[in-house]
Amino acid sequence: TGLRARVERVRVRDFVPVRVVRPPHRDDMQTAPRPAPAGRVPVHPGAERLHDESNVVAAVAGLQRRARVRERAAARGFRVGIEPLAWAGHVSDYRDGWDIIQRVDHPNVGLVLDSFHVLALGLPVEPIGHIPSDRIFDIQITDAPWLDMDLMPWSRQHRCLPGRGDFDLVSFVRAIKATGYTGVYSLEIFATEADTVPLPQHAVDALQSLQALMDTA
Repeated sequence: TGLRARVERVRVRDFVPVRVVRPPHRDDMQTAPRPAPAGRVPVHPGAERLHDESNVVAAVAGLQRRARVRERAAARGFRVGIEPLAWAGHVSDYRDGWDIIQRVDHPNVGLVLDSFHVLALGLPVEPIGHIPSDRIFDIQITDAPWLDMDLMPWSRQHRCLPGRGDFDLVSFVRAIKATGYTGVYSLEIFATEADTVPLPQHAVDALQSLQALMDTA
């Protein structure tokens, strides 16, 4: 069997985070790792929801002003995905991202969930299960060791394949499955050590780790 990869991204510099996502046209790939060590609590804040209504309102207003972005995306077969980043200064919690999407109320605007941005902040995964599956546009999976360091370098230098870190990816994926989501699961890995692995081997390792995660979850 062959493995095909396609990356299509549009950067909108004056509104972060926005990602343009092409709807899947193939069978979803699925994934899995060993259980993360118990008893370790993230050192980074965020498990308690730090909701700022003004940030949500501003984001909604920004999306509404940029209506042409979503309309042009729709005309080309793309969708606009909102991806809250763990280190974002305004919207870092996926629950606020979902709040924004509901207020914008446009079928071409949905949520992108990255396991790092959810789990590194210690956010609860159960609310994911209540999001309609058709409003989840992309799932990005990564594992990582628990490290006492700033979020951005932690994300950019220490992501790893499922099963090689400490994140509870099984609970994350189970919450996604609870929505009825049948779309694509992608891997988003940033790590210096990954650059030393031959690309064909890395592709095989990636597919096997993802499949193992999906089978476990």
